[in-house]
Amino acid sequence: MPPKTAVSLVPAAIPATSRQEALATVYRLALLGLADAEIGAYFGVSEAIFNSWKKRTPEITTYLSQGRVESDGKVALALYNRAIGGVKTTTKTVTDSEGSITVTETREDVTPDTAAATFWLKNRREVSWRDKQQIEHDVKLTWADLVTKSYEDPELVDITPVDNSTDLDSIADSLELDPFQPISKDWDKK
Repeated sequence: MPPKTAVSLVPAAIPATSRQEALATVYRLALLGLADAEIGAYFGVSEAIFNSWKKRTPEITTYLSQGRVESDGKVALALYNRAIGGVKTTTKTVTDSEGSITVTETREDVTPDTAAATFWLKNRREVSWRDKQQIEHDVKLTWADLVTKSYEDPELVDITPVDNSTDLDSIADSLELDPFQPISKDWDKK
């Protein structure tokens, strides 16, 4: 778009018709997804000046919001329709050399798009559909439990002897662990 000359959106500065045209332009630019800085540049002003216009003229914010909500809604609807699939109807009008008009309507089945469905679900149901699931574990294990598990399945628990000792009691004594207390994260700070 060619740069425009600065148009003030302050109500007292311009006639009502020009003001309404400017607000309609703000709405259309918001529909296109332009950021505030880009809309300000369209009117030939910086983002800071455009923000000051928004503060002085609440209608600007209203038009911006309406344009953005409408465009977001259209995109969401298109994404949703693509995700679920359906029937696409196309109408074609042909005029032959004699001037008669033929209208043809074609219906085409559109298969659901799994990428669109995945994108929709990741954003709408983030907890259930995100790629990385966070699982929290709260396991309390006593030294006695650890020793018992090591006897049941030696590969499950790897106990490396301290000072080449094979006596588990001496290992517990050297670590100053109470076999009936849960192992905490700061056991090595003693």
